Amino acid sequence: MHECVCNFLLACWFLDPHQRPSFKEILRDLEKISRSPFGCYETFHMMQETWKTEIAAVLEDMKHKEEELQSREEQVKKQTVMQEIKEEHLKIREQEVAARETKLLQMVEIFLILQQSNTPRPTPIKRKGKFRGKGAVKKEQIISGPSDFRHTLTVQTTEYKGLRSFSSPETPPGSPNVGLRTYV
Repeated sequence: MHECVCNFLLACWFLDPHQRPSFKEILRDLEKISRSPFGCYETFHMMQETWKTEIAAVLEDMKHKEEELQSREEQVKKQTVMQEIKEEHLKIREQEVAARETKLLQMVEIFLILQQSNTPRPTPIKRKGKFRGKGAVKKEQIISGPSDFRHTLTVQTTEYKGLRSFSSPETPPGSPNVGLRTYV
């Protein structure tokens, strides 16, 4: 705005009423403004047109910034959605890996248990007895068989109860059943 108009408006809006201009001063300032190039009707309209173009440019700039902000917000939303999807996939993957680890640990435990059960038992160290002393048997002597050993054989007869053979009459009869049993 023009400097005169600016000073005039500031003076009229002072908070302290004693500092405000009097009516005579206001009329004098208004006449000054009307004689200035700002007071000319055409000049005012030209300035008004430049203001309109400046305001339109500012509004256009604000629209561009708003569109840019909206596109950035959409990009951020898309990125957050993608990140959430990736996090879900990672959680699922972690669960799969954890399940595989537990399965692998179970298999290792089973393998170790089977390996421990299949390992041969340790053989104990042979004891060294005290019998090597005075009454020890010499290696050159041959040990004889038992002197009091005998075989016992028992034979008993069993009753023959006239068992019939169920073979056909044309076949020859079988050998006779004596009915002896041997026990050892």
